[in-house]
Amino acid sequence: AAAASPPAPADGAEGSDAAVPAPDAPAAPAAPETPATAVSVDGFLCRWLREHQREGVQFLFDCCMGLRDFDGMGCILADDMGLGKTIMALAGGVAVRAYIEARLGRQAKPALVIAPNAAVAAQWRLEALGMLEEREIWSHSGEKFGQALHKRFSRPAGEDEDEDEAMRPRLVIVTRSQLQTEMSHAFRSQREAGGYKPSPLAPHLLQKTVLALQQKYNHANVKGGKKGGGKSAATGEDRMYVREDHKDGDDSTPSGGVLAIWREAQKRFTRAQHIYSIVLIDEVHELKNPHTLATMLAVAAGLHAPRVISISGTGYNNHLQDMATLHLLIDPSWSYADLHFWKDMMESPDKVIGRQAIEAQRARAEGRAVPQPLSLRRIEEKQAADKEAWERDVLTRRTKDSCGIKLPPKKHVVYELAYKPLELGMSVTLSLTLAALARRGHSVRVALLQTIAGGGGEGSGGGGGEGS
Repeated sequence: AAAASPPAPADGAEGSDAAVPAPDAPAAPAAPETPATAVSVDGFLCRWLREHQREGVQFLFDCCMGLRDFDGMGCILADDMGLGKTIMALAGGVAVRAYIEARLGRQAKPALVIAPNAAVAAQWRLEALGMLEEREIWSHSGEKFGQALHKRFSRPAGEDEDEDEAMRPRLVIVTRSQLQTEMSHAFRSQREAGGYKPSPLAPHLLQKTVLALQQKYNHANVKGGKKGGGKSAATGEDRMYVREDHKDGDDSTPSGGVLAIWREAQKRFTRAQHIYSIVLIDEVHELKNPHTLATMLAVAAGLHAPRVISISGTGYNNHLQDMATLHLLIDPSWSYADLHFWKDMMESPDKVIGRQAIEAQRARAEGRAVPQPLSLRRIEEKQAADKEAWERDVLTRRTKDSCGIKLPPKKHVVYELAYKPLELGMSVTLSLTLAALARRGHSVRVALLQTIAGGGGEGSGGGGGEGS
C-alpha cells in the first residue's frame, strides 16, 4: 500500500507535524528539492490485505499526513463490522511510522491505542504481534495499572528523555476503564499533600485545565444524578447530555463549556509536548459523552499527538452530540467538534432559521453585531456542501456489499439448560473462579460444548463422557 510523500518535516519535528503551505502563500526562496520518500507497508502484511483495505490504509495515511483538503490531522474509520478496521488502522500507523523514521533517521515516538475493554485490547495486541516484537508492545491487563504505568513511563526530574531506542515501546495499549482510573487519580491528586500529578498518558495536561474539567464533571453529576442512565427523577433531564449556557446559539449545547476548555488547552500545546506519533481510538462511539472521565483523558492524550484516528462502525447513536464528541477527540479546533455545526447541517432548515432568530435577539440585547441570516435556499445549499466535504475528506465508510464481500448467513443455535441444585452451585463456583483468574491477568475463555451421544449420562456428574 504505497503512499505519496508529504512535505518534508522541519528540523527536530516529526514528519506529519509539518503544515502544508496555503495555496496563496508567497513563494519561498529556492531550496534544494527534497527527494520523495517511498512509504510502504510490510510486504508480508500487504499479501493478506484486500483491495478495500489497501484503499483504507491509503486514506488513513493521506488524512494523517495532511494530504487532503481539510484543516486537521486525523480521520474517522467507520467501515462496517467485519471489514478489518483493526488491521487497517495498524497498517496505517505502520505507514506513518515508516515515513517519520525514513525522514528523521531515528525511531518514531510510540503509538497509543485506546481499546474499549480488556478483550479488545488483547485482540489489538494479537494483531500487532504480526508487525512488532513482543518487547515493542506495552499493555497491562492485571491489577495496579496505575503503578505499572508510572513505573514504566514516569521519569524523575532531570532524567535524560533520550531512552535507549531498543528499550522504548513502539505501541502502548490501554483500555477505557484504565483511562477512567487515571483521570480520577488526576482529579483526586489536587486535594492530596503532594499536589497535582498528571497521568503519564497525558503528562503535559495543566492543572488549570484539570480544575476546569473537574467543575464540568461535577456539574454533570449534580444535574444528571450520580450514576446510571435514562432520565433524572428530579429534573427529568437526560443524564448523558447536560445542558449548558452557550453564547453562540441556543442554550442546548451540551459540550459548549467543555469544548471551550479543550480549545484553550490546545492553544498551549507545542510539538515538543507530543509524546505519541499517533493515537488510535477503537469503538470511539463508547466515548460519546464529553463529561466522562475516560473521554476527558482520551481528548488529553490526543493533544499529545499530532494525529488521531477514530475507529467505529456505529459513530452516531442517538444524539448529534455523539458526532461532535467523535471529532472533539480528533481535533478540538475543528468546526466539526462543535454541536452547532451538526445542528446546522443535519436539522431541518426551519429549525436553523429559528436558531438564527434567537441569536439575533441575543446579539441585540448584548450590543453585538447582528449576524446576517441565511435564506432557506442558502441553508439547504450549505448543508449539502458541508455534508459532501465531510464525507469526502474526513470519513471513510464502506459496507460489505459495497466491497463485494459475501459472508455466509449467520446461524443461531439456542440450547436450553435445566440446572439441578447441585449443578447450579457448581456453576456459581465456576463463575467466581473464572472471575478471580481474570482479575489476576489470566486470559479466560469459556466454551459451551454440546454433549454427544454416549457421553456422561444424565446430568453433569457423569464424568468420563466423550463430550461432557
